[in-house]
Amino acid sequence: MNGSEPQQIIIETLRSYLKNKCDEILGYVSITGQRVIKIYLRALYRFYRSSEEYPRLSDVLNAALSSGKDPFKELGFELHIDTEEYIEASVDTLTRLCNEIRNYGVSNK
Repeated sequence: MNGSEPQQIIIETLRSYLKNKCDEILGYVSITGQRVIKIYLRALYRFYRSSEEYPRLSDVLNAALSSGKDPFKELGFELHIDTEEYIEASVDTLTRLCNEIRNYGVSNK
């Protein structure tokens, strides 16, 4: 990922997380009837591939946000950074994104 834009790195990290977790999350929300899901940013750490320029997920996220672009918004998620750090989206958005990942892979927009 070296040389990639911070926004793209964040998007690929989220897509990598979802590639591994979509079935689990969608199964859970189908049982509970939730309409909105939260994904805590700490859950993405394991799926982040560090680089010299951005050794931590928080580094690349800060770089993305300082450019005035919210990388999660592109995928339909809302970023919340207050006492807790998480992203939130409707189950419909998550389902659409999971279907895209299943059909086209992690890197495809």
